[in-house]
Amino acid sequence: MGVSGIDGLVKMPPKMIILIVWLMRVKEKLDDLGLVEDEDYRLEDILQPVPQGGYSTKKVYILTPEAFKTCLMRARKYPNQKVDPVIYSKYYLLLEKTYGLYRDYQNILLVKQLEQKDEQLEQKDHQLEQKDHQLETQAQQIEEQRRYTLDLQEGLLGNIPARENTDCLHRN
Repeated sequence: MGVSGIDGLVKMPPKMIILIVWLMRVKEKLDDLGLVEDEDYRLEDILQPVPQGGYSTKKVYILTPEAFKTCLMRARKYPNQKVDPVIYSKYYLLLEKTYGLYRDYQNILLVKQLEQKDEQLEQKDHQLEQKDHQLETQAQQIEEQRRYTLDLQEGLLGNIPARENTDCLHRN
């Protein structure tokens, strides 16, 4: 059923007229806010079941988070308000974007710092392993030196003649 001009609206049920007026107001409000269709929002047809059976199509506006925030920030302008809420909404949206970028920067910086700490820890681990290896080598050398010294002492003590034999040699 095509609707053309005022004659078409008069022939429609009251709920349908209210819905069309409401949709026109939403579109008008979005346009007043400077929001662009397919960029800041999109209009979609949603199928909904009807109690009598079948489905009806309902038009729904889908807003981006930024567009939704803009609508909230600029929802009301007070009488005698000197500054248009547009200025504030743009400022706060820019502030939010800047803060988001700052948080992203912090996260990237944190990741880099953690990577540097990991590298430092790996270097320290490598140095500790080298020191551990040096200590093991020195411990082996000390143990070998100790055994060699003990063997020498045993060999030298085993070669010393008994006291009685040395006394006989001196008497002659």
